[in-house]
Amino acid sequence: MPDRVTNNEVWKRKKKQSICLQIRNPKWGWLGHILRKMTDDITRQALGWKPQGKWCRWTPKNTWRRTVLEEAKGRKETWAEIKCVAKNRVRWRKLVGTLSSAAD
Repeated sequence: MPDRVTNNEVWKRKKKQSICLQIRNPKWGWLGHILRKMTDDITRQALGWKPQGKWCRWTPKNTWRRTVLEEAKGRKETWAEIKCVAKNRVRWRKLVGTLSSAAD
C-alpha cells in the first residue's frame, strides 16, 4: 500500500501557507482598510447593513461579516474591539499576523 501524504504535510514541505490562510490575510487587510475610512463612506456602511425581511430558502445564511466574526470569536474578539484595533495600523498588523499564524 503506498504511503499517503496529507495536504498539511505538502504545505509544510513546500514552506507555503494553506489556502485558508492565503485567503484570510487579504480579507482581514481589506477589512482594516474599510474600517479606517470615514463613517459616512458607503463601503463602511455596507459592513453594518442588515437587510430587512425574510431570507429566501436558497440564500446562504453566512454573510461576509459573519465569517469574520466567527474567525474573531476564536480569538475572543468582539466587533467593537476589531473596529478599535483597526484605527491603529501597528496593532492591526499584529492582529492579522496572529490570525495568519494560527493553525486551522
